[in-house]
Amino acid sequence: MTTGKPLGPGEYVDLSHTGCDAVYLLTDGAPSTDDFKKVVSANLVAVYVEGMSDMQKELADMQKWDMKSFAISDYKVTPAGPDTCVTTYKVAIEGTYDGKDQTGTYNAASVWKKNKGGWQAIFHTNVKQAPAGG
Repeated sequence: MTTGKPLGPGEYVDLSHTGCDAVYLLTDGAPSTDDFKKVVSANLVAVYVEGMSDMQKELADMQKWDMKSFAISDYKVTPAGPDTCVTTYKVAIEGTYDGKDQTGTYNAASVWKKNKGGWQAIFHTNVKQAPAGG
C-alpha cells in the first residue's frame, strides 16, 4: 500500500486493508513522550548515519529537535507475517537538530510488531538523500 499524497500534521495512514490494521504515524512533528511510548517499543533499535540509538536516546534526542515543518510521502507497507509489518517512506524536513540545520528529504524505514493488541515500532532507520547532482 502506498499513500497517494504527502501527509501533514495530524494525518495518518489507514492500513486496515493491509493486515497491519493499527499501524499509524505520529505526524505532528513533535509527539509527546507519552504518545511516542505508545507507538514505539521500549526495546527499539534505531540506526542512523550518526550511530545506533535506543528508546532512551530517542527520548533525549526529541528535546534537541526544532521542527518547523515536515511531510511524509511515498508510504508503503509490506506485511511480513500476521504480527509484523515493514514500512518505507520519505520525510521532507525543515528544522534543526542541536542547533544544526537538518533540512532535507530522508529515506526512512520502520519495522512494526503487534504487541498487547497494539502496533509498536521495533526498528527504525533513515538516511538523508544526497543533493541532486551529487
